[in-house]
Amino acid sequence: MAKGGTAQGGGGAVIRPFLAAVLALVLGAAVARAADSGAGRPKELRMKEVEIRGEVEQPGVFYIIPRRRVELDLGPQTRDYRDEILQPLDPAVFEARVRARTGR
Repeated sequence: MAKGGTAQGGGGAVIRPFLAAVLALVLGAAVARAADSGAGRPKELRMKEVEIRGEVEQPGVFYIIPRRRVELDLGPQTRDYRDEILQPLDPAVFEARVRARTGR
């Protein structure tokens, strides 16, 4: 006997595709039957802290579409602190501000 279980070597080459086709048909029918069994009720999946239901409405979408260019006059966006930084300190004013902040 040749490898493959037949007396002649070519018999297994015909049977394998036939068996594969039959297996595919049987599995396809089983999947279709399983899908049809839950067709009337909403699908539900439960996870620890997440709940997803098939009948829940999709979230609304809000679009912002710019219609025209808005021109606001907000004035200068930067301030020049150089004059304040470079002014000499008055010791009395400095000590008064330190006392006010520290509470002494």
